[in-house]
Amino acid sequence: MDFIRSSSCSISGNLIQNCADKAIALFTLTGVTVENNTLMDCKWGLWNDDATSLAIRDMNQDGIELSNAASSSIIGNSIHNCGDPAISLFDSADVTFEDNTLVNSKWGMWGINANSLAI
Repeated sequence: MDFIRSSSCSISGNLIQNCADKAIALFTLTGVTVENNTLMDCKWGLWNDDATSLAIRDMNQDGIELSNAASSSIIGNSIHNCGDPAISLFDSADVTFEDNTLVNSKWGMWGINANSLAI
């Protein structure tokens, strides 16, 4: 079960831990900000499908997965000890990466059909 499953909201200032599935799941969203969250010991940290214009900042621990995302940014994250990639991109375009710290994960960043990346 996901901890936060959202169809519209900003998500800010949460401590989310011990999730068997995704800590935060976003579906078909525009202009959502996810910031200042601490995610620990979850199967996945943040998962998104068909979301656009995301600003993801200051999250700790588990990884981020973007699927079919466009015009998104992944900024200022500290991602540690992921069993899979710290950041995964599937069919995503125009994604910006800035000031991320990726430590001790199986892979840093991994993608399929991702283009227009600014790293």
